[in-house]
Amino acid sequence: MGSSIRAANSESLSLRTPLSVADSSPEIRSAEHFDANDRRRILPRFSAENLPKNLEIVDRMEELASKKNCSVGQLTLAWLRSIGETVIPIPGTTKNRNLEENVGSLDVGLSPKDLEDINEVIQAADVQGDHHPRSMMPYVYVDTVPLEE
Repeated sequence: MGSSIRAANSESLSLRTPLSVADSSPEIRSAEHFDANDRRRILPRFSAENLPKNLEIVDRMEELASKKNCSVGQLTLAWLRSIGETVIPIPGTTKNRNLEENVGSLDVGLSPKDLEDINEVIQAADVQGDHHPRSMMPYVYVDTVPLEE
């Protein structure tokens, strides 16, 4: 649904995982860096085949973030907020340091040129690998049982 349609209908868009491609620490450059219990080991986007290709996108975003003296996550959240009132970023975290980083995105201001540069990266992005393992796909994005008949 387009943003103008959402706005006309007073509807918002909530993104489940806006940071999913950048969901790695800067020091993680291959799947071998993940701990044995790290869930990313089973996610196709982080496979040995797909991760290097996806890191090319992260690298381009890191270049833009460094110009703004912020993290890729902060840049992403600032960009999402810039889209308008119909987009609501809801970053989830279990770590205080990530919460502090997310809140720090409120201090990131984006110029029209910054937005143009970010949109250029997004338009050129070719994310490799599904978000979920193939075995989970039948259970993802399914309709729920009606509450009433």
